[in-house]
This record gives sequence, structure tokens and C-alpha cells, in this order.
Amino acid sequence: MSYLHTIPAALVAALLVVGSPARGQNPAVVTVRIDAGQPRQTIANFAASDAWAGQFVGLWPAAKKEAIADLLFSQEAGPGGQPKGIGLSMWRFNLGAGSAEQGADSGIKDEWRRAESFLKPDGTYDFTRQAGQQWFLKAAQQRGVQQFLGFLNSPPVSLTANGKAYATKAQTNLPTARYAALGAYCAAVVKGVKQRTGITFDYLSPINEPQWGSFWRF
Repeated sequence: MSYLHTIPAALVAALLVVGSPARGQNPAVVTVRIDAGQPRQTIANFAASDAWAGQFVGLWPAAKKEAIADLLFSQEAGPGGQPKGIGLSMWRFNLGAGSAEQGADSGIKDEWRRAESFLKPDGTYDFTRQAGQQWFLKAAQQRGVQQFLGFLNSPPVSLTANGKAYATKAQTNLPTARYAALGAYCAAVVKGVKQRTGITFDYLSPINEPQWGSFWRF
């Protein structure tokens, strides 16, 4: 059994800690019984995403990025039995919209909030892009991660209504006439990433965090 699978029991055991009693009173005795045969909640995975630092950290010197990958994905035990990492079981990959290629013209001041896109302005694809993020995909797989998800913070800028990776009006930034083109883009990216890395996305989230109106504006 991996360390990741032992976390829930450890957390439940922490419930044995009781608050300080009132002055002059004896502490209350609390008994907690764990019935593993009656689960109350099932968690499908323990996940995080590469947005936004992965695009840069994945290009750092090998020793540094390998150490960070261990902290994120490793389920192995280190010295003294302490876990080497947090043992993520899913990794989420940001399918960038192309704001990084726009640079300052993207309207996004912080370059760490911009992202490359596999889709080029001429309609062709370049799967050498998002190299840092692709490195983390492989690093996750090598450390035992088995589930992968691709998500969009914005459609590619060539498909958006305003040519930006964020909305400027109180409506979707993707014209209805381009819905099919976005579907074709997503399919092409899933195929291209698999060909380059050998990894197939188990899930695709085309509208990430729609409650934040700055991207899709639904």
C-alpha cells in the first residue's frame, strides 16, 4: 500500500486531538472508531495543475526540476520513512491559448500568466511548444501518476472574438461559428501530445473555472 493511500487514516486519527478544557476541569475523553468497511466519501484522485509555473520550471536545470517533480509526484519513502513527495495521482495540463506568443500585446502584464499554444496563426501545429509543461507530463508519468487531464483557460487567441486570451465583454469570448473549430483543435492537441509524449489525456476540461468571468465570460 502506497503512502498516498494511508493519508486518510492518518487524517482521521488526528481527530483524537481535543480542545483545551476550561480552567479547573478534567479533559474530556473522546473515542474515535474507524470502520474501514463503511466509507463515507470516495476521492477519485489527488491532483494539481502546471498552470502557471510549469512552463518555466520545466525548463530549469535538471537537478532543480527533478527535485520539484519528486516533491509533487513521488509516493516513495525517503530517509526515516518520511515521504519524498505529496504523491499526486492526477496531473492537469494547461492547453495554452497563445498569449505568450503575443507578448506585451496580449494585454496580460505578468508573463507567468501567459501561455504558449500549439496552434500557430497559419492553422498548423507546433508540438515542440509548451516544452516545460510537456517535461512535467513525462516526469509525472515516470513517478507513477496514471491520470492526466487537459484543460483550457481560454480558446486559442486565433479563435476568440477579441483575439485575446480573456474576455472584454459580458459574453462568451468564443463565437458560435467557431465551436466546431475549437473541438477540432482539442482533438488535434490530444493526438499531438500523445504522439510526442506517449501520454493520452484521460479527461478534457474545455471550460476551466467558468465562475471566473475573465476568460470565457459565461
